[in-house]
Amino acid sequence: MSMHFKKNNIHFLKVLFLVTLSSFTFSTTATAGLVNRAAVVETVNGLPTSVFYILRGEKKLEVFPTRVLQEGDKLWITEPKNNAFQEKRNYVKLSFGGSQSETVTYEHSPYLVKKRDTALSIPENVIAETETWFSSLFKHYLESVVVIVRKDAASLSIPLLSKHQAKMVAGERMLHLAWQGRNAPYSVQVYQANTQKPFFEKMSDSKQVQFEKRKLNVGCYRVVVSDANRQTIEGHFQVVESLPSTSKQVEQEIKASSLSEFAKRTLFAAWLIQQEQGAWQFEAYQQIAGIAKEYQPALLVREEITQ
Repeated sequence: MSMHFKKNNIHFLKVLFLVTLSSFTFSTTATAGLVNRAAVVETVNGLPTSVFYILRGEKKLEVFPTRVLQEGDKLWITEPKNNAFQEKRNYVKLSFGGSQSETVTYEHSPYLVKKRDTALSIPENVIAETETWFSSLFKHYLESVVVIVRKDAASLSIPLLSKHQAKMVAGERMLHLAWQGRNAPYSVQVYQANTQKPFFEKMSDSKQVQFEKRKLNVGCYRVVVSDANRQTIEGHFQVVESLPSTSKQVEQEIKASSLSEFAKRTLFAAWLIQQEQGAWQFEAYQQIAGIAKEYQPALLVREEITQ
């Protein structure tokens, strides 16, 4: 799916994720297992004035990412009215389990939701808690029609590492970093504790970088970012042996679901962001940074935790 959205369209969906991810909390108790449903909303594409809704019997429901759909639901999407945006048509992407998905436009309205041959099994409790917050956010958005204008920071900062003891899990893996600041190009070095030679080193014209896969051992790491004006900022993160037991349990349940792989990773990242007052947001970023260009919800999660 193309990620070249109009600004208003990005703002529309970004509001959903920004407020939700800063607000919702997940239960830290064991979830109740997987249940079968017809479909789940993965992506909503439309302008702030767009109208999407679901009819469940006589009940009218909002449409938002993570909304779980039942067999027999009818999805309605309005036709775009602004000719300037005709090429960016309103649509909702639905996942039916595994690799099965369908993009629904206003031309399909009303779209009758039916179960597919492969059942959509979802971690009911985890999704139910995200749904509550997405629903509240969507209602608030429709009332206020908030548009967020993004501005580049005047000075360097590393929001990903702003939390005390930012953490990620050890292992053979790529390392993703992101920062804020105006003056490219940037020089980025990552040092292991008490070493002078960079463990990773790269130049970048953008405010993010991906380092090649290497074995990250348990310990402390220091990040140094410098810009074209020789302004420098440092950050630190901890590489730990493993996730806490509760998070590992949630991860396994999400993996056992029939959501798409990108949806699984994004949902788990959303869980991690809420744990230990944000200490795991760095690990959450590692989970979704590599798929953000291809998967809209991951892109919006990325934007939230790197600003």
